[in-house]
Amino acid sequence: MRGYVRSMKSGLILLLLTGHSEPGSLDGVQQGIQHALGDTLLAFATVRIETGSARGMADARAIIASHNPSGIVLAPPLSTDEARVGLCRDLGFQHVSIAPDAREGGAQLVCSNDRQGARDAASYLFALGHLRIGFVAGPEHCRSSRERELGYIDALAEHGLDTGADLVAQGNGSVAMGRDAGRLLLAVSPRPTAILVSSDEMAAGLLQAAHEQGVAVPGQLSIMGFGDTPLAE
Repeated sequence: MRGYVRSMKSGLILLLLTGHSEPGSLDGVQQGIQHALGDTLLAFATVRIETGSARGMADARAIIASHNPSGIVLAPPLSTDEARVGLCRDLGFQHVSIAPDAREGGAQLVCSNDRQGARDAASYLFALGHLRIGFVAGPEHCRSSRERELGYIDALAEHGLDTGADLVAQGNGSVAMGRDAGRLLLAVSPRPTAILVSSDEMAAGLLQAAHEQGVAVPGQLSIMGFGDTPLAE
């Protein structure tokens, strides 16, 4: 009987994410999970686990095993970490990954096309008449950030626009880094007339940088974020 009780699932759905997940970007995901579970007896919890170390892997194993969930949702960038995805599979837990693109291997995925989204965004700015478009990239370790930068590059190449390195600033997803990136891009000569930012948080920081330098938005500069998070409102 004791073994049977130990093997029973907890009736809990875990949303696993890391400290690198973009703030606010998963609000809709959490609301969606809660809505889906509304007529069930399942509960929902969010758990942060770390990546990039053996200790982090051991902690992830212990956390997942201790909760014994009925199912797991892996949020980006964790969902692109093959070791953590494989851990869920090895431990025998049903899991779904929220990923920026489809991958091979038959994994259960909910995908968004970040590359096409960024391409459409940059093309929209071009259609408004902008011929010098800057970009603030997201964390390099995050696949969705890389996909968004590729989409930006695709659009500029398609429309024959300048893709110089001075038009791209690196960010980490935070408001503070968006402000720093904005200061760099606004110092470029000639200055970009529009800047696409790979997260809404960094777009807010860029808006602060423009205000500091007396650059009118949208009169002198157009800023477009990515993610449609609550901050975008």
